[in-house]
Amino acid sequence: ARPVLDALPLRPGAIVCDVARPADAGPITRERQDLTVIDGGLMGLPDSTMRFGPGNLQGLPAGIALACLSETIVHALAGTQTDFGIGDDIPITAADAILALAERHGFRAAPLVHDCAGQAARRGAR
Repeated sequence: ARPVLDALPLRPGAIVCDVARPADAGPITRERQDLTVIDGGLMGLPDSTMRFGPGNLQGLPAGIALACLSETIVHALAGTQTDFGIGDDIPITAADAILALAERHGFRAAPLVHDCAGQAARRGAR
């Protein structure tokens, strides 16, 4: 996979939410000072020091996991036997239900603005 967004003529001031893994926003897009690039599709784990292996799955910072993996972990913790996130037309009620389960088990949305290497982004996120 290559960073397909690097070849697109993104307008100054655009906000890019990159949910792809590997990322669609490569170095060219991420280095543009006139864009805001947000890595989406990530969740904060209940333990901010938790890691999945030495690279924490794709180089994510400790305490951050892919949303799809987090959803699987939440279902295991909650004992649910139904999926909430299959397909391209997921009802908002299903999203609300899995979010409530995630919060009950200590998961939270990951910080919105950061890069996959775990560095704070130039927009001031901490």
